Amino acid sequence: MTERARALAEQSVEPKTKRSYDAMRSRFTAFLERFGGSWDKATPDQVGSFIAEEAVERGWQGDTAKKACAALAHGFKLETGSDPTKSFRVAAILKGIAKAKPKRAPPDLYDVGLVARHIAALPPDSELDDDSLLGKIGCLCLMSGLRVGDLLSANTDGITFGDEDHSMEIEVLPKQYKGMQTKRQRYQGSAAGGACFHCALKEWIARRPPHAEKVVFCRKDSCQSMVTDTVSKAMQRLMRKAGVPEGWKPYSLRAAAASKLRDLGQGDAADA
Repeated sequence: MTERARALAEQSVEPKTKRSYDAMRSRFTAFLERFGGSWDKATPDQVGSFIAEEAVERGWQGDTAKKACAALAHGFKLETGSDPTKSFRVAAILKGIAKAKPKRAPPDLYDVGLVARHIAALPPDSELDDDSLLGKIGCLCLMSGLRVGDLLSANTDGITFGDEDHSMEIEVLPKQYKGMQTKRQRYQGSAAGGACFHCALKEWIARRPPHAEKVVFCRKDSCQSMVTDTVSKAMQRLMRKAGVPEGWKPYSLRAAAASKLRDLGQGDAADA
């Protein structure tokens, strides 16, 4: 395939999907190199072994494993014209992953205060690395009742900071309103610093690369908006450091904060 033909073929998928495919291909290539293999000579057994190993280490369920196979298949068809993912052995492994019982969250609850206290004890926002600051913003976002995906839809024109009282208004496009009008929501930070949504978001905006323009959460290497998974991974690392038990995902913070507010007699503020 010529370079021009390959470039056109690669445009058959969306940029976000292509990044996901490229990341999966890189992981599979690294897996092959451990055993002296190569991409152009990959076998169904190697594909199956990779999928099985990733499923165990990353806790994949059936749908995720199928998406990984689709990513590899796309690369194989472009590069070699063959597809070692289409074999009985790989299909059997995918079926086994789908039938395996998914990991469940531990039955005991956790106190959202674990995360709040950890965030409050962190160094000033200006001294945090990008990953820690991103995890902090994501956690404060959910604890404030806002979804991460909705926050990622905001741009700098849609955020108004009230510096005197550490309040801010964010114009977002909530998931349930896709294709309709935006919604403006107000959030109150803490003048005492520490766990302040206002201060953390303002610091993040100040760090954005020049090419970000009005995009608040922009990838460092391109003008593409950041995906929810990137924020979730940063949040997960922060939650583990805070002592949140294994098995709890970042989105649980929103419900945990709402439950805490109800316990304190604050109604359903975090569910708004």
